[in-house]
Amino acid sequence: MASIQDLINIYLARDSTELSTLQASRRPGRPTSTREDTLKQQRDAEAKEYTSGLWLPDMEDPKMVAKLRDWSGEWMNLNTLRFVRLKQDGTRHASSFPPKGQS
Repeated sequence: MASIQDLINIYLARDSTELSTLQASRRPGRPTSTREDTLKQQRDAEAKEYTSGLWLPDMEDPKMVAKLRDWSGEWMNLNTLRFVRLKQDGTRHASSFPPKGQS
């Protein structure tokens, strides 16, 4: 579980270098750029989703990992995978595909 959460944290921080560069290059008193605003909004939305429960394939089950590797990338084949909601605090519970708001 910890390694999955580490990967999620790496993914969530993927734009932090660009965001830092944009913030450092902005002159004092100038408004933020559209790109900086977009990156901040995206980061905040993804962090909020992770806090409430990120929807992802069950990667702790070796059978699901094998199915995920064999997945052709087509939306209609996602129903062959088992999904979970993983929260930032480590809580995990079963979910369904497609998510219907109750999982």
